[in-house]
Amino acid sequence: MKLYGPSFTRRGIIRLVIVAAFLLAGTIAAPLGARAVGDVVIDSSGFYSGQTVVVNDGPLNLRAGAGTGYDIVGVLSAGDYLTVEDGPYSGDGYQWYYVTVDGIGSVGYVAGVFLSAVAGGEFSIGDTVYVTSDTLNVRSGPGTGYTVIDLMTYGQNGLIVDGPVSADGYTWYELNYVGGTSDGWVAGDYLGLVSTGGEFAIGDTVAVDSQTLNVRSGPGTGYTIIDYFSYGDQSVVTDGPYSADGYTWYEVSYGDGYYSGWVAGDYLVYAGSGGFAIEQSVYVTAGTLNVRAGAGTGYEIVDYLGYGTPATIVDGPYVADGYTWYELEYSDPLYGWVAGEYLAAN
Repeated sequence: MKLYGPSFTRRGIIRLVIVAAFLLAGTIAAPLGARAVGDVVIDSSGFYSGQTVVVNDGPLNLRAGAGTGYDIVGVLSAGDYLTVEDGPYSGDGYQWYYVTVDGIGSVGYVAGVFLSAVAGGEFSIGDTVYVTSDTLNVRSGPGTGYTVIDLMTYGQNGLIVDGPVSADGYTWYELNYVGGTSDGWVAGDYLGLVSTGGEFAIGDTVAVDSQTLNVRSGPGTGYTIIDYFSYGDQSVVTDGPYSADGYTWYEVSYGDGYYSGWVAGDYLVYAGSGGFAIEQSVYVTAGTLNVRAGAGTGYEIVDYLGYGTPATIVDGPYVADGYTWYELEYSDPLYGWVAGEYLAAN
């Protein structure tokens, strides 16, 4: 039986030996994720100026110029974040990028084949997230140049209230978080997702979507249970959202406005909105609207407003007697409470 396979001439063998010797003599082979074109190793990512990248294979030399013959000005580790400032430049078989090292500020050139792009915009406002690193700096603004105002630790929860903002090689988010006395900005690279969206606004009417729901004295499972809701019970959002213990919490008003407490928003559904914000401009949609001394039909009528009367919300909402009440500032100025169902936004 004859086996068919490659046959080599003496000239072919000599060529193979020369190629092998050339490679062993110091030519650097293209790593995975790159392709060789002629004598240049081209990275397939095509990084651009301003892009955040991460070192995917270290140690990686940071050089004074675009080539292996330039001085080493620093050594980077796998996981280090960089910001691309310029490039690419071809040299010594690589495509080089001029970069800034995040958190240090050092600059230099690195071979692009050892870099990967960092994806941004992973989270949205209203998402509940947790810290994935041992510790995480909380800053006064979105960037490494802002003051560190607090530290978060592994597993600590927070609610995204602003962002994303790209700066200094990171994607930043503002968090309202457990144990924090104020909101602060953190690098999204060190956050993981707990739950998405579902955010309610102050003034929204919500309904319970579970068999029972604990009403607590504060936004967290460590607070005292002060009441219970049943499936379908409705209330009005008066504060929040706050993130704690893996939930997004809202303060709600119920029982004709006589009671309030905190509930986990995960077990609520949107039921309607009469919601207006403080300082929002509104106008009257009823032919004649009673203005009362307080938030409820039991309070004295102190004035009347006609259709189209402009006003500004100064307090509320409060639920009482089947209505959602807001205090208005109107002509001269005068103040009083009206049912929000007869208002519209300007």
